[in-house]
Amino acid sequence: MRRTGFLAMWRPPAVQEPSTQVLAAIEGSAAWRCVARLPRLTVWTDRSGALPVRVLPRGGGVVLGDLLSSTGGPTHPCEDPSVAWEDPVRAARHLCAVGWGAYAVILLDPRGGAGLFRDPGGQLGAYAWTLRTGEVVIASDPVRTPAAVSPPRLAIDWERVRRFTAAPSAASDLPLLDGIQGACPGQIAWLHVPGVSPTTIWTPADFVSRDRRNPTPAEALVRRVDRAVSGLVGSHDRVVVEVSGGLDSAIVATAIAATGEAGRVAAWLNCVGAEREADERTYAAAVARRAGGELQTFARRARPLDLEEIEELALDVWPTMAAIEPDRDRAELDVVRRLGATAIVSGEGGDAAFYQMPSEAIFADALRDLGPRAFRSPLLANVARRTRRSVWGVLARARRRDLASPAGRVSPYVVDAPDVGAHPWVRAAEAADAPPGKRLQILALSTLHLHQADSRRRAAADMLFPLFSQPVMELCLSIPSYELAGEGYDRPLARRAFAGRLPPEVVARRGKGDHTVHYAHVVARNLDLLRPYLLEGTLCAAGVLDRPALEHALASERLIWGERPASILWATAVEAWARAWRRRVPDASPAPRGRASSGAHRGR
Repeated sequence: MRRTGFLAMWRPPAVQEPSTQVLAAIEGSAAWRCVARLPRLTVWTDRSGALPVRVLPRGGGVVLGDLLSSTGGPTHPCEDPSVAWEDPVRAARHLCAVGWGAYAVILLDPRGGAGLFRDPGGQLGAYAWTLRTGEVVIASDPVRTPAAVSPPRLAIDWERVRRFTAAPSAASDLPLLDGIQGACPGQIAWLHVPGVSPTTIWTPADFVSRDRRNPTPAEALVRRVDRAVSGLVGSHDRVVVEVSGGLDSAIVATAIAATGEAGRVAAWLNCVGAEREADERTYAAAVARRAGGELQTFARRARPLDLEEIEELALDVWPTMAAIEPDRDRAELDVVRRLGATAIVSGEGGDAAFYQMPSEAIFADALRDLGPRAFRSPLLANVARRTRRSVWGVLARARRRDLASPAGRVSPYVVDAPDVGAHPWVRAAEAADAPPGKRLQILALSTLHLHQADSRRRAAADMLFPLFSQPVMELCLSIPSYELAGEGYDRPLARRAFAGRLPPEVVARRGKGDHTVHYAHVVARNLDLLRPYLLEGTLCAAGVLDRPALEHALASERLIWGERPASILWATAVEAWARAWRRRVPDASPAPRGRASSGAHRGR
């Protein structure tokens, strides 16, 4: 069962007494149990789970979730008596410097303020809102809280919806609903103080520095991955491990075995696609055997979409692709429930951390760091081979200033898509003049925040992403892109580092599973449903989607010639989300073509 549910209520100085009606509604619920009481802060956790909670010294606040030590010392990060716990910024910096994990912190200022800090990996959701009584609620899930503490003034922010539909990673720091306050991973969001900017404690650009480089990156990478895997998996008694057959999930699976945590694994699970490109079970089985287990598989097919099934998951803070892939979602949910697992372990994050992306930015980084010496190695030819360009084409592109721009990753079906902006991590990297290859890596890392979206399996189990954890990100950010990815094949440093653990066929494999064909089959099979659903839908009416461009893309002959099926399915997921919320809340801001017609806010 999932362990991540929490609910807290903080009283700002202007609120003298807690609302007895609100407290009675929570205390009288069988779903919540009180785990901490401070003078102005009370915390509850879901009775069905076992989320760790620690109270900071001197009334500094509360840590929710798994906060692990990064130093290995005898003192837990929350127990150092030398820390100024009454200073929220210093407290957060200390926790980030000596700890890591999947956690959020409610920080209390003795002068009366409060802040919400999320770990850099953002692996525990945390949101805040103000009740009509003036009290502030902080919770892991704003949608499934007791009615008495539900957000009272929700509304759709159409500009955020447009940005999110165009480039999800660019807008994953701000909830799409006005009336809910989020916290970008690595930042403190100040509660009940409108207009005050968040305080950045951790950002990837801080680790892109020659001073932080490790002289033995391969050995360091093994140690970091092992620490991340052991720490996260070791917090659970039984886990399900996703084994795709690719390099990243293989590294995680074999690290579980190498760190002695394989006894916690209830199942090694592989999703088998109907298309040849998406069937990786041969590689996955070899990985499971190497880890000491036996692979279990389930099938994923391009079947007809069910609009009711899609909209079942739509009423959440974020749109989710799980609504488009119900087979995988239900299959993993069934395994979790049947085996009593509390977490699902994924290799997601490795593409970004280990630098799977082929790009001329890799050579641009080498030119910047090494100057003419960059031409004395095979790097230029290797980058040309991976990007499928001539060496002259690589040289020309390596000098472009927009080489790592997020603009190349936006959906082609959104109105004014190129101006969607960038994630705070990407903006910080640009401000720090990080090398273009590192900016591209940071852009890829920011995309992983989308994994906080809802799914059936996530409602039943925690999702663990060791390769998106703080220790792994920090090390990989400090390694130059041309050391991570400077060969003629992808992720060479990671392959060398873990070669002794992995099946030889996985190490030697130069490709990876491709789900594009599967998505194209899903779209093609469901064109008669998707055309009216999207073209006559909420997003087109609101001016978010470019109707002519989408109509052109939804012609059957276009799918054969390289339209972007994943972008079409992503638009479908956002459309389901928008329809579900428009039936419940008004618009917070005008839609791009004037307000989308909306019903009154009926609340819950």
